[in-house]
Amino acid sequence: MPLIEVLGASRMWRWRRRKFKTAMREAVASIPKMQLTPSQVSVLTFREAGGFDGEIHVRCTFNEKEERTPEVRDILAQKIAEVTEKFFHKTRLIEVWGNPCSKDNGFYSITNEKWEC
Repeated sequence: MPLIEVLGASRMWRWRRRKFKTAMREAVASIPKMQLTPSQVSVLTFREAGGFDGEIHVRCTFNEKEERTPEVRDILAQKIAEVTEKFFHKTRLIEVWGNPCSKDNGFYSITNEKWEC
């Protein structure tokens, strides 16, 4: 499951933050080769005290898979940037980077089938 961390996001009303996170999840899930549903994408927003001087940095961490080629990663970064720009259109700079993690580096997951979103 990808984790999208948005650093430098300004304060938003709760309903707007919910819309932003929903749009971000849907954008990532819209990429067929990512093989994800919106409920599998986690989005966290962080507002630094004092901010990043009009800059937003977005890091997307996801598991490496053969079908997630550099081209797919570029599409992912572009879609994330577009959603971020839509909600923070006055931001001076938006940077997005992918951070693939290999299961060779250590990975463990516990799934509880009874739990539902």
